[in-house]
Amino acid sequence: MKASQLRDLSRKYASGGISRDDYLAKRREMIDAITRGDLELKYRELDPPGGSRQPASSKPSRILLAAGGLLLVLLIAFAAHFLSGNGEPQVTAADTEPEKANPAIELLAAFESEDDWSDESLSRVEAQWESLSQADREQARESLPYRRVAREVQTRIREHEALVSAGGSPDALMRAARLRTFAERLGISV
Repeated sequence: MKASQLRDLSRKYASGGISRDDYLAKRREMIDAITRGDLELKYRELDPPGGSRQPASSKPSRILLAAGGLLLVLLIAFAAHFLSGNGEPQVTAADTEPEKANPAIELLAAFESEDDWSDESLSRVEAQWESLSQADREQARESLPYRRVAREVQTRIREHEALVSAGGSPDALMRAARLRTFAERLGISV
C-alpha cells in the first residue's frame, strides 16, 4: 500500500494524534498547496500490519499454483468417473431392462380411449381396478390418464345432477348415483 503526506495526516487524525479542527485546517492547507503546485505528493510503500512484507510476485504464484492443483484434481476425477472399466461406460441391468408398464395406468388409458360410459364398461373397469395391486393403483393416481378420467367423471356427475335439479328424468338421478359409485371405487373425489 502506498502513502503520501495527505494519507499520513489522515492516519494521525484517525489515531487521535490531532483534533478534528486541526486536521481539517491542515488538510485544507495541504490540498490548496497541492492544487497550486506548491506541494508535491511523495508516495512511499507502507509495511503491512505485522511488519513482514512478501514479494509482490508471491500472490499470483500462489493463485496459479492453487488453480493448477484444482484443475489436476478435477481432471483425475473426470478420468476416474468416465474411464472406469477399461475405458467403456459401465452398463447396469437397470439400463438394459425396459420399464415395467403399470397395468392400472394402461387400464385407465384404454377406458379413456374407448369412451364407453355404459354400466357394463364401468363395472368392468371397477373389477379390473380392484384386482390390481395397491402400489399400481397409487402410482396410477399420479398419472395423466387418471386425472383425465377423474375430470370426465366429475363433469358427467355435475351434468346429470344439473338435469335432475332442472326437473329432468329419474334416469339422470340414477346415472349420477352410478357415476358417484364409480368415482368412489377409483378413489376420485367428487
